[in-house]
Amino acid sequence: MRGSFHIATIAGIQVRIHFSLLLILPLFAYLFGAIYLNAAHSAPFAPEVSRGSAWLFGALMAVALFVSVLLHELAHSLYARAKGGQVREITLLMLGGVSQLTQMPTKPSQEALMAFFGPLSSLGLGTLSILAARLVPAASAFPAHFGLFYFGYLNIFLGVFNLLPAFPMDGGRILRALLTRPLGRPRATRVAATVGKVFAGLLFVLGLFSLNLILMLVALFVWFGAEGERQSETLQSAVEGVRIRQVMRSNPTAIPADARLEEALEAMRQSRRELLFVVEGLVDGMTARRFMGVITLERLTQRTLAQRAIESVAELTIPVKTLSPDDSLISALRVMSERDAPLAMPVVDETGALIGVLDRDEIARSLRFLEIEAQERQARERVGFVRRGEERP
Repeated sequence: MRGSFHIATIAGIQVRIHFSLLLILPLFAYLFGAIYLNAAHSAPFAPEVSRGSAWLFGALMAVALFVSVLLHELAHSLYARAKGGQVREITLLMLGGVSQLTQMPTKPSQEALMAFFGPLSSLGLGTLSILAARLVPAASAFPAHFGLFYFGYLNIFLGVFNLLPAFPMDGGRILRALLTRPLGRPRATRVAATVGKVFAGLLFVLGLFSLNLILMLVALFVWFGAEGERQSETLQSAVEGVRIRQVMRSNPTAIPADARLEEALEAMRQSRRELLFVVEGLVDGMTARRFMGVITLERLTQRTLAQRAIESVAELTIPVKTLSPDDSLISALRVMSERDAPLAMPVVDETGALIGVLDRDEIARSLRFLEIEAQERQARERVGFVRRGEERP
C-alpha cells in the first residue's frame, strides 16, 4: 500500500505502518491520557496523577491498541494461510488494519471463519485483560489496574464492532459468506456493501449531532470501505474468465541482447520508455526470440558514455517473472500487485519467445470496459428478476 513503510515480518507476513497512523496516534494518546486523568480524579483511592504521567499512559495505551489491531489481523491472516490463502502483508492504518490477501480461501465457510477469527481474538484478548485487571488491586496499583481494564474494554468493543453485519467489518464478510450460496457472490457482496453504507450513514448522523469527530471519521471509513468492496467484487466478476492474450499489447519494445548500451538508450529515447525487453535476437526486426529479461534506464545511465559504446545489453539485463498468454487476468493481477513487480510484464509463449506485454495502463483501459460490461449485465439481471416477479400470478 502506498504511503506505508515496513516495520517487521511475523510468520513470513510483512507488517507495515501507513503514515496516517502516525498522524492519529498523538490524538489517541491525548484522548486516552484525558480519560486516565478523569478516572484518577474520580477514584478516591487513586494517587495524585501528573499531566506528564497521564500523557505517557495515553501514549502507551494508543500503541497497545494498535498492537491488538495487529493481533486481530494476524488471526485473519494465519487462518487464511492455513486454508490455502496467500497473505502478502498487513498494514496498520489510521482507523484499524487491513490484511492484503493475494488469494482468498475458496469456500464461503472458510471465508466466514477467517472473518470470525479476528473478532474472536479481540474478544479473547479483552476478556483476559479484564480478568487480569481483577487480580491487580486498584488501591495500590491504580495505573496498572485501570490500564488493563480499559485495554480489555477497548478490545471487547473492537471485537463486537467488527461483528456488525456490514462491510468492510468482519461481520459484513460473514454476512456475504452466508448469502453467497443462495444469491451468488456478486449479489451477496452488493447486499453486504449496501448494509455497510446504511450503517455508515447512521453512524455519521450520530457523530454529527453529538459533535464526535472520531465517530464521523469511522463512518467515512466504513462508507468508503463498503464501496471499495463492491467495486472490487464488480471488477472480480468482470475479469473472470478473461485471458491475458485478450488484453495484452502485442508489440512490445524489445532489443537484442548483443546490442550496445548506446543503442538501448537511443531506443528508449525514441519510444519514450524507461524499460526495454531483452531477447536473444529479432527476426524481421519484429518477432522476438527467447526472452532473457529487461534493461532499465536507471541502470543504463549508471554507465559512462565510453562504457555504453562498448558494453552489450546482456551485461545489464535483469531477469524478471513472465506471464503466459493463456494465464487468467486474475492471476496476472495478483502477480503485478506484488511490491517488486515491474510496471510492465512480458508475455511469452511455450517456447519462451516474447509475444506481448501486459502493462498497468493497458489493464486499466481494459478493466474499465470490462467493468462497464459487468454493470450492464447486472442491470439486465435485475430487470429480468423484476419482470419474472411481475409475471407471477
